[in-house]
Amino acid sequence: MRIQCHRPSLAAAFQVVAGVVPSRTPREILKNVKLQAIDGKVVLIGTDQEVGIRYEIPGVEIESPGETLLPTNRMISILRELQDDGVNIEVSDDRVMVRSGQSEFGLSAEDPAEFPEGAALDDGQYHIVAGEAIQAGIRRTSFATDVESTRYAMGGILLELKSDSVVLAATDSRRLAVCHLACRSNGIAEPANLSPVIPAKAMTLIERSITDEIEEVLIAVHANDVLIKCGNTTIYSRLVEGRFPKYADVIPKDPKRSEEHTSELQSRRKLVCRLLLEKKNHPPPPPPPLSTSTSYLFSHHSLLLTTSLI
Repeated sequence: MRIQCHRPSLAAAFQVVAGVVPSRTPREILKNVKLQAIDGKVVLIGTDQEVGIRYEIPGVEIESPGETLLPTNRMISILRELQDDGVNIEVSDDRVMVRSGQSEFGLSAEDPAEFPEGAALDDGQYHIVAGEAIQAGIRRTSFATDVESTRYAMGGILLELKSDSVVLAATDSRRLAVCHLACRSNGIAEPANLSPVIPAKAMTLIERSITDEIEEVLIAVHANDVLIKCGNTTIYSRLVEGRFPKYADVIPKDPKRSEEHTSELQSRRKLVCRLLLEKKNHPPPPPPPLSTSTSYLFSHHSLLLTTSLI
């Protein structure tokens, strides 16, 4: 294999894929990133066997196609220190040579056949959600997950998929966050899994992978896994096992609503919490056991925030 690639693009791709490469694993091969060169593009694949990323770099000059494994941390260090915009990668039987300008690096080559394959979204059946909307939805729900809970379904975000809408929900049994988004479907009569629970780690990777240039995100749900395509990035993950709580049962059917100015409400809440924190940091002796709470009292044309130490 022999390719010539744009170094900043390759470095950015390695940074994205490194997000799933495990630092500790009984399978040492998973500490590598798989590089495939075919059809005028380079594909980088990384996985920890639970969550994986497939990143495509188009417009690469390929003299001879092929694939290899590259040590993640070493490649990131090499690409970060190089100054030229171009980088050449050549693979022989047992050696990988990385060249750029006057610099040359030699790395040992491992058998890429032993590395897990990276799934691609190519079955033509998926849901389509606006990139900005799904990014905001993840931010508004991921904080309520509980990755340390023994009830594994609470360690992820529930997706309720319909032909024209998707609901994101997360809870740790104390907090509940629900977000409704519009979507459309392509080639789907009925999803294989109507309510999958996606690990919080995978959802965080999705949120970070969405840039301003990405207008739409494609979501393909299968019986045991999910694939989400964001521009050149495809993230695939196993679904969280277990039953997600019936969150809709705790939401009032006819709730009383109040509209508040977002920035003003945030400012007031931060002020109340700051005063509480100062009091906690200087408690009267002897310090009693402390627990904090903030209450919201809604009345006609007003909202009262109060806080206390109990």
